[in-house]
This record gives sequence, structure tokens and C-alpha cells, in this order.
Amino acid sequence: MARSDPFETGVSAFSLSLNKAIVPFAFILAPGVLLIRGTGPGETVHVLTRADLADLGFLLPEVVVSIFGVFLGVFALGPTIIGYLYAPVGRAERALYAVAVLLLMAPLLLFNTATALAALAGVTVEGTMAFDVALRVAGGALLALLVARNRARGGSAERAGGVEAPTD
Repeated sequence: MARSDPFETGVSAFSLSLNKAIVPFAFILAPGVLLIRGTGPGETVHVLTRADLADLGFLLPEVVVSIFGVFLGVFALGPTIIGYLYAPVGRAERALYAVAVLLLMAPLLLFNTATALAALAGVTVEGTMAFDVALRVAGGALLALLVARNRARGGSAERAGGVEAPTD
């Protein structure tokens, strides 16, 4: 139907659907996105109740921040994979978008790795939720910076009447 190379078409289709493969990992690392609670050791898992929703110390960091983080992470996957937002995105910027995706969608991957390395050195780290929120905020700030920079480049290319080439 497409009259194109089947392998290239398959690679393009896989690349464009990569978010469908990454989002389930965010569900594991941030169960609040699925509106469940009690995933810690010895806790019973249950769907959020009114009492859970009234507990702002749980609701904001575990549910609201996680949902926005995953949403923004999926958005950031676009320029990471496609290489274009308002203007072409160079390789270095794509790598930064990928870092933003990781920080927004699965910051505990980085945190758990760091705490495991610290444990090998005999250092105990507490405060998982504070680091989770801090890393998501850092990812959001990085994404905002990258989008603003790309939008400014896209606007200048549009005013000049052409499309700007990607920079590395």
C-alpha cells in the first residue's frame, strides 16, 4: 500500500509507537497514575478511596504530579523520536529531550540506581518521594527550556520564510 521499503516502514512505525512501550513502565514506577495505593511492602493494594483523595500529602505527589509527569513525558517523546517540534531538533537536543522524558516519566529509575550504588558504599538514603518530585520538577524545567528554545528557533525560521536545519 505504501510502496515503500517494508523494513524502513516497520522501523518508523515502531519509533512512532514507542510511547506505548514506555508508559507501562511508568505505571509500575508510579502506581498513583493508575489510581491505586498500597504498593509498599506489607501494604494491601486498593483503588483510591475518598479518604485517599482527601490526603493531600499522598494525592499531590503520588497522583497529581505523577499524572502530569507521565503526560509531559509522552509529549516530550515526540521531539525525541521524530526530531521536530516547532523547528528541527538536533541530536544533542534530542538527547536532552530523552533525559527530560526519563525524569518526567520514571525518575525513580535514576533514584533507585543511585541509592543502590550508595548502599554498596554503606550510605543509606531516605526520602524517596521528595526525590521523585524533585526529579520530575527538574525534568519539567528542562522540557520547558527545550520547548521555549525550539519555539524561538521555529519562529525565527518562519519569519525568515524557510525551515531551519537541525543543529548539533
